[in-house]
Amino acid sequence: MKIISKLSVFALLVISLNSFSKESSEQLATKVEAMAKVGGSYSASFSPDGQEIAFISNISGSPQLWIIPSMGGWPIQLTNFNDPISGATWSPKGQKIAFQLAPGGGMNSQVYLINADGSELEQITSGGKTNNWVGIWSDDGGLLSYSSNQNNPNGMDSYLYNVNTKSTVLSIKNQGIGYIDDISHNNEQIILGRMANRGDNNLYLVDKELNETLLTKHSGPGRFFGQFTSSGEIYMGTNLDRDKTAFGKIHAGEIKVLSEYGEAELQDFTFNHSASLALLNWNVAGKNEISIFDVKSQKVTKTLEMPVELVGGFDFSADDSSALFIGSGSTEPANVWRYEFATNDIKK
Repeated sequence: MKIISKLSVFALLVISLNSFSKESSEQLATKVEAMAKVGGSYSASFSPDGQEIAFISNISGSPQLWIIPSMGGWPIQLTNFNDPISGATWSPKGQKIAFQLAPGGGMNSQVYLINADGSELEQITSGGKTNNWVGIWSDDGGLLSYSSNQNNPNGMDSYLYNVNTKSTVLSIKNQGIGYIDDISHNNEQIILGRMANRGDNNLYLVDKELNETLLTKHSGPGRFFGQFTSSGEIYMGTNLDRDKTAFGKIHAGEIKVLSEYGEAELQDFTFNHSASLALLNWNVAGKNEISIFDVKSQKVTKTLEMPVELVGGFDFSADDSSALFIGSGSTEPANVWRYEFATNDIKK
């Protein structure tokens, strides 16, 4: 599956326009029109078994939802709206895919669910002039988070939607922009994020009775993003009291930094299903490097020799024997790569 970034398309357009400067206006118009039709793909999400990938692509014109086998093959288009889709995420259980649809490409996005075979399309947000952002799934696939201004015109409240009962089961009011960063394995707690100012947010631990515990007490700017392990521990990315974002955890009510990587910045991380390992995605001068963090020793044990410079998404296989990456490079189009832990091999 090839992914062409907007920057790449722009650079190609600039170079080509210089080449075409001596051509007739009719020839130039024809070639520019053809370039405008160059497709792009993004927002990739693995199926629960890692055998398929849901993604958004504009190869049919408007950005729509597609699926493709992770080992390669012909993509299948799931949606055909007049309006563009701007985000998608596959449930960790079953065949439900959540996505965000922007009417006219504007602000009033709505959240939908659809099966991977294209059936049972349903809109779960209220529609109209409300603005809604698709969030994350619970581990069992029964809950989906989203943010919405349906009851708060001055901000984005946080919600949990029960897929089985088709009802909202949790609603948290926020003064400004709020979102659910993660849901605990037993669905009893969430990590709630709230933006204080640009470049400054806080994370809260919230239980089912909506009791809140501030996890990231700080003064001045600070960026935090967190995840639960299956045992309920909370790990996070944090730039508290440092220039670059590092990897840490909540320990005795405080943030303890566990790994930092020179001038690199932690971009994302994810745990395997048994919570024994985490993959850390570092931004190193615009390129990505992946390291493996061992939860038992609380140390990074290996940095992978990636065959590509950019990693746009990663996940563990269902049995934790391998890791799946979506990556691309200067000489390598975007593809799915598989790292085998037993053999230390990375293959397409």
